[in-house]
Amino acid sequence: MISAIALIIAELKTPTGQAGPLAGAYLRAVGAGGHALLGASFCAWFGVWGLALGLPLGAAYWVLKERGDLRRDGGLLDGMEDAVMVSLGAWYGTAWWPAMVIGCMGYIMVSAAVMVKK
Repeated sequence: MISAIALIIAELKTPTGQAGPLAGAYLRAVGAGGHALLGASFCAWFGVWGLALGLPLGAAYWVLKERGDLRRDGGLLDGMEDAVMVSLGAWYGTAWWPAMVIGCMGYIMVSAAVMVKK
């Protein structure tokens, strides 16, 4: 696990525009955060009622965007990850939301670092 953490630290120290040891995972993590913000931008307007939009918004995102990506050789898990992060955007405004989004982004980085070390 220590070497996985070292990989993540090395990636975070890599200057923007250069490929670090986990460049693909870093892009996926940043994209996941962006998907959560996309969901938040739709749901936050409705206050607490925006929570009811979370699952339908994630499903609509899947149908409109990710399903088409599958036809263009996109990954199933990547599409599911993106749709879940869009749904997570519905919870924007709760005290734990930023930590949850950062935690999901961290999970993507850690899982990639562990896979590199295998």
